[in-house]
Parts: sequence; C-alpha cells; structure tokens
Amino acid sequence: MVGRRGDCSSPAPAQATSCTWFRRGAEQGRAECMFELGQACAGVSESARYWLGRAAAAGHDEAMNNFGVLLLNENPELAEYWLTKSAKAGCHAAQLNLQECSRR
Repeated sequence: MVGRRGDCSSPAPAQATSCTWFRRGAEQGRAECMFELGQACAGVSESARYWLGRAAAAGHDEAMNNFGVLLLNENPELAEYWLTKSAKAGCHAAQLNLQECSRR
C-alpha cells in the first residue's frame, strides 16, 4: 500500500521536539498536525489510529488514505470508505490503493 511512513516510535531528540509541537497543534484541532503525529506514531498502532482517524475526520486527504490502509485487515468496508473519500479529494495514493483493493 502507498502512503505509510516508517516507525518513529523512539524518536531522536530533534524528532521528539517536533512531536511535542505536532501534539500541541493536534490538540488545538489542526488536521496537518494530527496527520504528522499519526505518521510519527506509525509503529504504535493505537496512537497512529487515533491521530490519523482524527486527521481523516478533519478532512486531511493523506490521513484519510493512511487511515484506510491502517483499517484494511480489520474493517475492509470502513477502509474502503476512507480510501474512496481520500481518492475523491484528489489523493493519488488512495486511487492506487483502491485499485489494489479491487484486485483482491
């Protein structure tokens, strides 16, 4: 699937500082910060699910894609909903992911 970054669950000092700022922005409702925080938590599935879900619900197209990818194995229908919504918002990765899902 297209769209997931590597695991940043044990960040270097500079990453820890940026995570602090992303968390502050996310807690203020900023979708881009929620997305970045969800990406940074990719190795910690519950945290990633929480922040990517919040960013997706706030309308962040890449977050919708990544949240859909995260849900594929456990809830394919909900995953397809988010991938479709992301694709309609113009996210190319979601369009590719939907094509891959249709081949399964």
